[in-house]
Amino acid sequence: MSRRRALSTLVVVLAASMMVAAPVSAAIGAGAGTPAIDSSDTAPTPALDTSGHSIQISSDSGVDGAMNQSVAVETNTTYTLSGWIKTESVQAGSGYGAQLNVHELEQSSLTESVTGTQGWTHVETTINSGSNEELQINALLGGWGDSTGTAYYDDIRFENPQGENLLSNGDLEAGSLDPWQSQTWTGSGDYGISDQESVATGDVSTRTVESDTVAPGEQTTVTVDVETNGAESFTVVENFDPAFENVELVDTDGAAVSAVRNADDAVFAAYNNRSEATLTYRVTLGNASTVQEGDHYRLSGFAQSEGERSATGGQDQITVGAEDIGSPGVQSERTLDTENLDADGTATVSVSATPSEASSFIIYEDFNPAFESVEIVDTDGADVTGIQNNESLFASYNGSESVTLVYEVEVGEAGTYSFDGNTSTDTPKGAVERPTLGTDSLTFNGSGTAPEANGTVQFTQEDYVFAPGETRTLTVETTAESVAGHETRIEFDPDVMTVEGVEAGDIGSSATNLSNENGMVTVAQAGASETDAPRLFNLTVTFEGDDGDSASLAFDREYTSLFDAETGDIDVAFRDATIRGGTPGDVNLDGEVDTRDAILIQQHLAGQDPGGDNTVFRPAFADATGDGSVTINDVLAVLERAVDN
Repeated sequence: MSRRRALSTLVVVLAASMMVAAPVSAAIGAGAGTPAIDSSDTAPTPALDTSGHSIQISSDSGVDGAMNQSVAVETNTTYTLSGWIKTESVQAGSGYGAQLNVHELEQSSLTESVTGTQGWTHVETTINSGSNEELQINALLGGWGDSTGTAYYDDIRFENPQGENLLSNGDLEAGSLDPWQSQTWTGSGDYGISDQESVATGDVSTRTVESDTVAPGEQTTVTVDVETNGAESFTVVENFDPAFENVELVDTDGAAVSAVRNADDAVFAAYNNRSEATLTYRVTLGNASTVQEGDHYRLSGFAQSEGERSATGGQDQITVGAEDIGSPGVQSERTLDTENLDADGTATVSVSATPSEASSFIIYEDFNPAFESVEIVDTDGADVTGIQNNESLFASYNGSESVTLVYEVEVGEAGTYSFDGNTSTDTPKGAVERPTLGTDSLTFNGSGTAPEANGTVQFTQEDYVFAPGETRTLTVETTAESVAGHETRIEFDPDVMTVEGVEAGDIGSSATNLSNENGMVTVAQAGASETDAPRLFNLTVTFEGDDGDSASLAFDREYTSLFDAETGDIDVAFRDATIRGGTPGDVNLDGEVDTRDAILIQQHLAGQDPGGDNTVFRPAFADATGDGSVTINDVLAVLERAVDN
């Protein structure tokens, strides 16, 4: 590469591109449905080997295809997938463009997508193998749709926790594609090996954010470090989406020219005859009237020299944190002794509130419709309580730690009653309210019962058992018929679980809003025709708790609706799910997986009462194989583990 271009020419070209061109995010990762890049990796981008060979995939008419190979993996283990991608006239089309992914993990494992005409670009993602013992690694053009153009892939690595690359011939130095295999899902494409020089610019730029979670109106400092092959002229560009409230340059490290765009959505700095540079700038987030907790600012950029771009790696987002209001809110959870009443028209409700420290707070509960009667059974030390017209109640606590409010309700003529509540905590800047999680409806099947629901919105299992730190994919489905669309909201405890990703189900177009900070995920889908009993979506979830911990995945009844093709509401019931921390197979919770557990599972399969009245038996722990059902295979798995132990 020639390194003699005059600095003045480079600055003019870049300044013009900042005024009229789309941000770099439109060039890297363009295309409908492109996944957000959620990397917190701050390691420098590795150099690209110049082996002279790379995988090449081309298509003029459009293809969803890949070159791939399979590797053996350990279950529930974290792996890193990375590589370099170069593109010529790649159009995302109905797909994503050029990227790497893990076949079994689908869209949740995609790296950044590269489109257009781009020089060698480093891409990287981290995945968890879950229950898989073998994974297929794809160098992919298209992806859930067809893309056109030519893409090159080189130095592909799939590293285990020890940093070992499990792929064979990932750098293509062998001069052949062995053991890579081609695969086409739709369209047509040409697969081969390119003998062109795989030469990158050698420029490596890395972004570091002082604090990646910042309160509204507060500031943080961003640093971009650039290293090159040798002395050359280059420019650093940083783009922000959305724009910050304010951006200021702190230290340009001797840049010849630098500036912040007036819209506070981009900065640049041009350097002359340098081999390294560090650009430092400070950003100010919008205030609480323009942003809220859980929002994200995306950072994307590149170092450019002689028309070649090298995407900046490292941290690429800043999350809006909670406003500094003093004491945190208090989380509460509601449980009922029954969710379906037959002849007996009363139910007992418990609301447990668990502040992180002694706090003053109020528990509110609202009922729709009003019950026939409401009676507080146990205030657990509340200072003041009250009931209003059998449609709401409250209990106020002063300097309390964990408490459980218990009350009893008597149903009237309605078939279904809904609960809606929150816990309000006083802080120096006002009250903080957190919605009550857990069970939020009661069905009365006696006199005056409502019409039977047309189906159920549910997880495929009512109980899941996770090992601490385990990541699995859970399916949300409905038994309802003639479904053309839905809006579904699920609430969860963010201290116990993290939702890693959402995959749309069997209905058409979809949109997702995920906030792990607030413990909430909302999915909406719409189709042109009706589908019977569709899969609504998949959630990839990591259990953050310990053995013995549990948390609910609860449908928000107020914000969840199913619609038919005439846009009419479909009357449905709901079945929430519970995640428990423990060891699959340990159904008697004695800390061991042994023959006693196998006996209890066998009795459960035979329709007996496992062990009798005085024996602990947790059906959720009986799925020892983790396949979502309890069969004789689980008995055999427990016996094999007992023998091994």
